[in-house]
Formats: sequence, structure tokens, C-alpha cells
Amino acid sequence: MTFPATVQKNLATIVDRQSPGRALLGTFTYRVDAVTPEGRCTISAVEEDMPSPISLVDQWPGIGGAAELPAVGSLCLVVFRDMKKDRPAIIGFQPLRLTAGKPTETRIDATTIKLAGTGPAVARVGDTAGGGVLAVAMVGPAPMFTYTPPGGTPGIPSATVTLSSVITSGSSKVTSG
Repeated sequence: MTFPATVQKNLATIVDRQSPGRALLGTFTYRVDAVTPEGRCTISAVEEDMPSPISLVDQWPGIGGAAELPAVGSLCLVVFRDMKKDRPAIIGFQPLRLTAGKPTETRIDATTIKLAGTGPAVARVGDTAGGGVLAVAMVGPAPMFTYTPPGGTPGIPSATVTLSSVITSGSSKVTSG
């Protein structure tokens, strides 16, 4: 059944009045034009009929505490929260195999971060390293060294010694499996 043009126009008017933002309902592809140090992006629509450009768009990647500084030129997926053009949010970026370049930086901020499952703490610059014990004894005019590695047994005294160390503390926030 075909409706007359006036009926079609009246139905479209009713739908538009009931959901004025319906044109913004869905997920849209945009291109990253610029990125701030905080990760907010200026983006341009790939499709001509979408709002563009849009500045300072926040990332809502789905993982709390995660954000990235994407490469300029990367594609991103954008939704308009509550179907309002002044409430865009980036919800994802294209896969690395399809992207214009790797992200400049990926950030994860959380109370605890586990990389590849649960495991020992990850060492950082400035963490403590256990160096063992080096004992020196004078045997005649020459010094003799005895080195005990961390958690090990004393070595045989000699005129030279090879030192090793074991990291004894690591990050309280990051572990690696």
C-alpha cells in the first residue's frame, strides 16, 4: 500500500517532533584531526551530513581509567549522548592493522594493573635491588673477596668477584604474569 505524499510528510513531521535527535542515533565514523595532551580530540566527520569539525571530544573507551593519544588521521567511532550534537563521545578507535599509525601513548590509571595475569611486581626505576654481601679480607698484601649473592651461599674467596643483584621490591600497582 502506498500512502499519499501528504500523509508521508505528516508522518515524518510527527516522528521528527517526537525524536528531534534521531539523526544522531547510532555510531558514526570520524577522523582525528588533533589531540590535546589530556587525550581530548578534535575530529572531522567522514560523512558530509554529520556535525563537523568538533573540538575537545572526550574518550569513553569502555574501560574505566583507560585513554589513548591516537595518531592524527586515525579513525574513531563516535556516539552522541542523549542524541544531542553538543554531547559527542569517542567510544573506540580503529584496530592497529587498519590505522594511520600507532597511538602516541596509551594510558591506564587504576589502583592495581595486572599485565598478562597475576604475577610478580613489575620493577621500576628507583626500586630497591638486593646486591648481596661483599666481604674483603687481607691475605698478606692482597685483598681476597668473598661474595654472597642475595639469598645464596658465600662463594669461594678470590682476588676478583662477579657481582649480581636481585630486584627486591617492585611496583605496588603493576604486576605481570
